[in-house]
Amino acid sequence: MRRMCCRSGDLNREWNKRISSQRMLTDHTHGDIVHQTYALPWPLKTRELLMKCSNTISRPYMTSRCQSVQSDMVPVSADATRMEILASVSRRQHLGTRQPVYHPHQFAH
Repeated sequence: MRRMCCRSGDLNREWNKRISSQRMLTDHTHGDIVHQTYALPWPLKTRELLMKCSNTISRPYMTSRCQSVQSDMVPVSADATRMEILASVSRRQHLGTRQPVYHPHQFAH
């Protein structure tokens, strides 16, 4: 089963307090993509990500994979620094409790 991850801005803010906005978009080239902005303290510029993510579920694991994309829908702006994720893989394991075990692996430049 494959689905877009990161759909819930509220859930994303639970583990990353710097997310200031999140928009889900549908791009003609990439399909479902997400645009996130991160508020950083002065004098740092706002950071932003534009990425495509997918989930693969194989019980008891859910694996999320994300990578940066470019889209005319969200052009690079001088108001923010665009981060680029080369590859991001996280694996969650449900242990029968309310909290899953989370194993993130990210590669960015």
